[in-house]
Amino acid sequence: MTGLAVERQRRRNFALHVWEGAIYFAGVEFASATSIIPVLLERLGASRAIIGLAASFTYVGTAAQILGVPAMEAIPRRKRVLVRLGLFMRLPYAVMAVAVVLLATRAPRACIATVLWLTLVTSLAGGLTTPAWLDLIRSTIPRARLSSLFGLRHALGGALIAGTGATATLVLTTLAFPASFAVLLGLACAVTMISWALFANVLDSPPHRPSRTRPGFRAHMLQLVADVRGDVVFLRLLLARCLYLVGRAGEAFYTVCALERFHSRDAAAGTFMLTMALARCASALLFSKLTDHIGRRATAALSSVLGAAAGILAIVAPNESAFLGVFALAGVCFSTGQIAGTSLIMQLAPREGSVGFFSMLLMGQIPVMIAAQIGGGFLVDHAGFPALFSSTAVAGLLGAVAYAALPSREDA
Repeated sequence: MTGLAVERQRRRNFALHVWEGAIYFAGVEFASATSIIPVLLERLGASRAIIGLAASFTYVGTAAQILGVPAMEAIPRRKRVLVRLGLFMRLPYAVMAVAVVLLATRAPRACIATVLWLTLVTSLAGGLTTPAWLDLIRSTIPRARLSSLFGLRHALGGALIAGTGATATLVLTTLAFPASFAVLLGLACAVTMISWALFANVLDSPPHRPSRTRPGFRAHMLQLVADVRGDVVFLRLLLARCLYLVGRAGEAFYTVCALERFHSRDAAAGTFMLTMALARCASALLFSKLTDHIGRRATAALSSVLGAAAGILAIVAPNESAFLGVFALAGVCFSTGQIAGTSLIMQLAPREGSVGFFSMLLMGQIPVMIAAQIGGGFLVDHAGFPALFSSTAVAGLLGAVAYAALPSREDA
């Protein structure tokens, strides 16, 4: 293949990756873990602990991402596996839709169990495919355009998610339960399958050749631990990240709290989703440039403070309109946390052993995130929403202090 043909192929792949990612972001929001799924489970009669359990499944998928790295390294043709596993990230939403239609009123407990199981399946499939998916992107587009790829995906995805929120509001307004949620889950499957079709048309790179000296799983994990043993910067950053994430543990309960407190209709969930999407999009555009001026530590600390502010406002908001501010703050918290948090992690990683640094940081956060979500549900069941939101606000403020006090690699 000539150099010109390769360049054309990579430009085509770039466009496909931008659109498949943005469309996937928009589609999966029809089954949003912070608005749609919690309200569905609430309507089915699930306890708050069960709602927290569903939210924690996102982080179970993250664990699969780490544990699946050695297995994925052994696969020469990764795109084939990614296309197949990609179906398990999308088709379960169609099965959920059918389950809601058939079981929501006749056997709600069975419907809850089905939704939980299929949520876990989508999360595990996403986690297993992420490392190989990132490697495929890196090998199928010009490396100089990696940053612009992810920037365009998030910007376009944010705009499309606004349309998702508007559509969800319309569906929840015009259709009764359970048909409304069945339609939303069906849309989640249909839209994400469009992204799957686009991804399947990406032109693959030459086959990956796995190393014959690839370490086993045990050796792989031992090497990760060795990379961060005694690293003070790692421990301080892990503490800051965990406090920040605990500070966001209330997000899965904001919608349920608002609907219960203000006796709102289900359609409010779509409005909340739209508010959060617009806040994410606007703040991502702003802070992508502002972060370089005010500093990554300061932006990360600000993100944690905004998460705490969302929790405080969730306690004192007098009406549904004021509660929109909770979702706006949560949206800005998410986008600033992504921008500053990711770049700060890359900045503080050592030159040697960076893979172990990244992986162990992720692994250290997983049990905290899962415990925060499930524990948050139990706390709401036994002490109410204010107890959870005040706890997350305290964690967020402590996270801001921890971020601001992070040492540099040279100071440690």
